[in-house]
Amino acid sequence: MLLLCVFFPFIMSGQVFTLSSTTYTPNGSEVILYHRFPDLSEEEKEDIRSCILTHFPNAYIIDEATRSYNCHDYAWVKSMGGPVGWMNSTELDRTIPHITDGSYTNTSMSDPKATHVWYMGDDHSARVFNGSPSSRIVISKWGDYCLVRHNVADCMYYSSENNLRYYKLSMYISGDEFIQLPSPWASVTRTYTIENLPPGATPSWSVSGSGQIVGSSHSQSVNVLMTGGVTIRASFQNAQGINVTVPYLDVAVTSAPLVTDIQMFQYCQNNGQYTFKAVTTQDGVICTWSASGPGNVWIHDVDYPDDAIFIDGPNLYKAMDFERSGTYIVTVRTETPGSADAYEYSKTITVPTGTMW
Repeated sequence: MLLLCVFFPFIMSGQVFTLSSTTYTPNGSEVILYHRFPDLSEEEKEDIRSCILTHFPNAYIIDEATRSYNCHDYAWVKSMGGPVGWMNSTELDRTIPHITDGSYTNTSMSDPKATHVWYMGDDHSARVFNGSPSSRIVISKWGDYCLVRHNVADCMYYSSENNLRYYKLSMYISGDEFIQLPSPWASVTRTYTIENLPPGATPSWSVSGSGQIVGSSHSQSVNVLMTGGVTIRASFQNAQGINVTVPYLDVAVTSAPLVTDIQMFQYCQNNGQYTFKAVTTQDGVICTWSASGPGNVWIHDVDYPDDAIFIDGPNLYKAMDFERSGTYIVTVRTETPGSADAYEYSKTITVPTGTMW
């Protein structure tokens, strides 16, 4: 791991002693944690804070410098509810068991389930901040130094985009995410499963919203009775006693027309104007659109040619003019004529260019 003090104007003093303990990955692989003492002096901690702010003015310091834990422990163990310690990468391939034993799966920056960033070749780990990997904001511990919130490229461990790898937990909840009810008074039961559950693990399930678990809540699969939208949560304790929280699953359940996606594209349009389409489960849908973000948004009908033919209905489309580029939230509310039930779907989109006035 690179040392910040190669360009910091001081050298930390004193002999460092270590003890060790053991923890485990979600899949049960052994991880050795080292406990280093004595800790840094108050003067050293203040010097480190000052140097980080000088060299990385856009970084935000969350916690003071300490020898008690490092980047790997924070990202893969401590921030997941595990113990505090100094976790080294393996000597041969400079990676960590959480990756090599399949506990985590390689994914992309655009995946909302991505939780970790591995600086491949630079021996550094970071935790995605606030569940939004596409924002590129992470939290990482800089060696002996501070715990810092920063842009993924704004730290001394960053060498190139090619060295960044994003990861998500391999265990996930599978099952229907969009359920169309035949009427507002109907109910439905669906089965949900924790995929890739390690052998010997003990699962636990809970449901919030308009639903309840039918039967056991401590098996790999559960049945959920739903009359409306629910959030399904699951966790498990592996055979080594490590508690792991599985990413929750939001399930849309309604008799109103469900929207499963909002698509954005340009239809012979200039910079700043885009066409949006609501992908729905029903025909004859009434759509009401709105948008919010860093600039004004003007919503209007799409200016189609006279000979345009719509197989899925022109009401599903709207044009939007964006004042400036940035990240916006686009929302569509759907209902059928004469129905009291409505459904609302939102999607975060990135507008690359604003209106050129």
